[in-house]
Amino acid sequence: MKDTLQKEPTAYDILGIRQNATIDEIKTAFAKALQVKKYPLQQIAEARKQLLSIETRLEEDFFYYEEEKASIPDLRRVSYTNSKDIIHQFEDLKSYDEIDKEIEVERWKK
Repeated sequence: MKDTLQKEPTAYDILGIRQNATIDEIKTAFAKALQVKKYPLQQIAEARKQLLSIETRLEEDFFYYEEEKASIPDLRRVSYTNSKDIIHQFEDLKSYDEIDKEIEVERWKK
């Protein structure tokens, strides 16, 4: 859900894509936005740059989308030097494969 206080279009709005867009979708949307020219070329280029960078995409999500605020680390309180520092915050999270394996092990124990 987009923050209701947000006045300027987000990078997602400028490129006309969903928040969970893939890198390929971002690149395709960039080309399409350049053809449509709904926004200035500088703004379109900046939106692409923001969404292709992990760090700036997290910031975009954090500052402009209320639903995501609870799951993203507060970037304003923590100083990160690179994307590895951000990823370190999520090391304890398990992948779907790990969770599936744990469930399977529990089934066999019963």
